[in-house]
Amino acid sequence: MISAKDFIHEQDAALTKKIFAETPFKSLMDRLHENNFDAVSDYVCSASFVEIQQPELIKMREIACQKFNIKNFPMCSTRDYNFEISTFGYNSPAILIPNSLLQSASEDILQARIYASAAALAAGQHKLIFFIWAAENMSGIAGLPVIGQALSALLYEWNRVRQFSLDRAVFLATGDINLSFKNILFGVIPNDLLNNFNFGTDADTFLEQMNRYFKHDDPTEIIGKVFGYFSDYSWLPRRYEELRKFYRRRGNL
Repeated sequence: MISAKDFIHEQDAALTKKIFAETPFKSLMDRLHENNFDAVSDYVCSASFVEIQQPELIKMREIACQKFNIKNFPMCSTRDYNFEISTFGYNSPAILIPNSLLQSASEDILQARIYASAAALAAGQHKLIFFIWAAENMSGIAGLPVIGQALSALLYEWNRVRQFSLDRAVFLATGDINLSFKNILFGVIPNDLLNNFNFGTDADTFLEQMNRYFKHDDPTEIIGKVFGYFSDYSWLPRRYEELRKFYRRRGNL
């Protein structure tokens, strides 16, 4: 079995601790609990999404639950047109799988992303994700406090950094570094190209592109890179780099 301490990234742990220490976080979370919004979110989840019943996906969930030592969780389909599985709910969270992912992903990518979702639940990430949802949709409404820019910035940063932890979890669950890297880039780079990068080997051709991204010194490129940090795509080289470090620390490469 894989425990959260096996995969939680140092930046993830540090930011989580900092967020929980913030007074605006404590104030809004207390008010949310007082008004029973956590239970409401669970109801919204059960009432708004269709639970998946496909046997092959249920089997994937069972394997993921065993690996991360958590109880079974609902899986629901959504009409989102991205390829990211998300969590929703607080007391009894579910994972939301976009139809676009179900229709386009291979079995190994689906399993990898279900592993990542199970790891998020095992680490309790769904609770902070619920808070982000509440802060975006409810703060300043019905007397609930507004969280402010400082906490918003911390939450934004954490929502990216937490992916470092989940990428590690996918590798630990699969033992397949090539698949773990492919999972990071799936939906951004075409599948036929993903198979040509030789991830995790001495012949890894994506490594050259990643190094070029970080070291490029052309001023116009730097400006583009700075603005790119406001998009999730620009975060992918960072995720690749962090997973590669984790892989090397475990005696590989």
